[in-house]
Amino acid sequence: KPIFERVDIHFLYQLLGEELKVQGIKTQYHIGIVSDGNRFVKEKGIDKELFLNSPHQMKLFPNDFYFHNDYLSVYFPKEKRFIIGSMGWIITLSLVFILAIVFVFWKTTYTIVEQKKLAIIKNDFVNNMTHELKTPISIISLTCEVLSDNSMPKTPERLAKHYQTIQQENKRLA
Repeated sequence: KPIFERVDIHFLYQLLGEELKVQGIKTQYHIGIVSDGNRFVKEKGIDKELFLNSPHQMKLFPNDFYFHNDYLSVYFPKEKRFIIGSMGWIITLSLVFILAIVFVFWKTTYTIVEQKKLAIIKNDFVNNMTHELKTPISIISLTCEVLSDNSMPKTPERLAKHYQTIQQENKRLA
């Protein structure tokens, strides 16, 4: 018998609809039966190229003794929208995780840059304070050496000048 006499397309449409609902696929669909690649049974108003190019095709009666090239083709007009809609929460969650990772990366980078700036400021401060402390101490130490050296003449003017230098550097240290 020809395929068109063996299969009731309305019953097949109903049966496929029930199975799609059981599988959780709730979107519009159209079915067509293709026989030998050129004869169709399909819904009116649907282009036959959509059925020929559909990735959802299944051979009808694969156990027939005689070779027939008859298959059922299902076309989902809103397939992409359905797939994206069913994955909406996954896409949303992925975007949230990506944004969280980007924020954490930015915050970490910002913190590292700020810590580097603070380390540079701290090192500059320590170097400056070290210089400011060492200079008066060196001058006082040098003046004390001059005063303790017995080979140098100790006149009252020189003693007063050295005393004044020690006093100034002492105030600078304070």
